[in-house]
Amino acid sequence: MPSDRPRLPTTRRRLLAGAGMGLALWLAGCSLSPASGGPPYAVHELDDGPVFGPGLQDEREHAVYAGLVVAASGLDAFDRERLTDAAADFLDATDFADQYLAVVQVSAVPASMVGSVPDVAESDTNCTVVASLDSHTPASDEQVVTTLLVRVTAQHRAPPETVRLELHIDDQHRTASGDRVTSGG
Repeated sequence: MPSDRPRLPTTRRRLLAGAGMGLALWLAGCSLSPASGGPPYAVHELDDGPVFGPGLQDEREHAVYAGLVVAASGLDAFDRERLTDAAADFLDATDFADQYLAVVQVSAVPASMVGSVPDVAESDTNCTVVASLDSHTPASDEQVVTTLLVRVTAQHRAPPETVRLELHIDDQHRTASGDRVTSGG
């Protein structure tokens, strides 16, 4: 049955409001389809220090880490004591039958930086994660290990063997690569 209310015309304001809602959902870590046409993925960010055993451990050392968790046994490498409930739920929601986790860590960055993952691409042997950390005000002097958990729905029969990271930190570009992580590191 048709509505009695008149249909509102599309205006620039309504269009921008809709785009803003999409951006808010994206920043919240909802499932995304990458610009490259790659696999669907979801992202969760942690600034809670060294939460991943094989990864970075020193908040003051300038370093970048990338690794792949392709089986539930690899979740043992996470320090559950340091994880937030939301991060633990994110990890536990990974269905390793058709998903895997790319773990990206950057140390010695201000706690006020915000991470994002605008693209993920996948081949038979490699997963490429394009990530960025951007400064936000008010700036913080506290140095942290920022961890981006990227849950990827695999598009190939087996998860990739390696991960490649393309990282943009403000105006700097860094790269890293890593392999699969076995149980407990």
